[in-house]
Amino acid sequence: MLGFDGFWSSPLTEHCELEIEGLKNSEYPEIQNYLAYLKQHKKAYRRIDRAVDYRPGSPELIEIERFITEDMGSITYFNFTDLDRELFNLENSLARYYAQHFIGELELPVVYAFPPVADSIKAVRHLVNSAYLSISTQNDLKRLLCRWVRQLTNHLIYTLDLSTGDFDQENFMQHFAQAIHYQPQSSTSKAINYPTAIFSCPQAYLLFHAIAQKADNQTTLSYVYRRMQEKDQLIIPRDYDFRTWYNQQDYPRSLDYTTQTFSKSFSKEREFFVDLLYEQYGLAVEKKEA
Repeated sequence: MLGFDGFWSSPLTEHCELEIEGLKNSEYPEIQNYLAYLKQHKKAYRRIDRAVDYRPGSPELIEIERFITEDMGSITYFNFTDLDRELFNLENSLARYYAQHFIGELELPVVYAFPPVADSIKAVRHLVNSAYLSISTQNDLKRLLCRWVRQLTNHLIYTLDLSTGDFDQENFMQHFAQAIHYQPQSSTSKAINYPTAIFSCPQAYLLFHAIAQKADNQTTLSYVYRRMQEKDQLIIPRDYDFRTWYNQQDYPRSLDYTTQTFSKSFSKEREFFVDLLYEQYGLAVEKKEA
């Protein structure tokens, strides 16, 4: 039934207990069979009630804006109000899925196939891949968002009494990360000793290092540098300081002169090539959907 707060509530457990209490002294075989059925399914009724009665926005979950800004500081041009709304919708949709799943109305094999859940994840993806945010900011934001969503699923597992058969948390988190275009750091990239004064994250260094080892002309290096430094903030220093560091490395091509500007070094082929590498190293920018 619909409660005063606009959410549905389920009285199954209460009805079950009232029936058991009211009929416990009956000696009719049919009633005894009915009572046995109720007792056998009491746990199932309780799980249905928990899912139907679930209210999103639990005080046990840290507010998403506070959780992210305490780690990253303020983020210019990012709308936390919209993100909070979409995460509220995601939480509510997950509970709705299990309410219908427990009743037997849904036969979807995985929770993220439930259309409201998929729509919420798609909306979150749009927000965290904003072109107003640098690539490094996007990656930090996604990293923290995945941590927050994992805690949300921990909360749902406990509150709704979900078994591993009901909910494969690792599978869901892997899907969520892929859906928002986030590639968690591997143990190798976490442990790598990279120049933190030059690159904003390990993946940025690994990507540039792979290109610099093979690049045979300054135009390619100029494009990669200008894009990573000016457009995506993955390289920190300006041209002179970067070339000073670069020329101290053992790369086959030196950078003795100022790198070409972004517009002069740009080509569609280079953009396509670097886009592919961005995806490979978990630095992909979301493309507009057709």
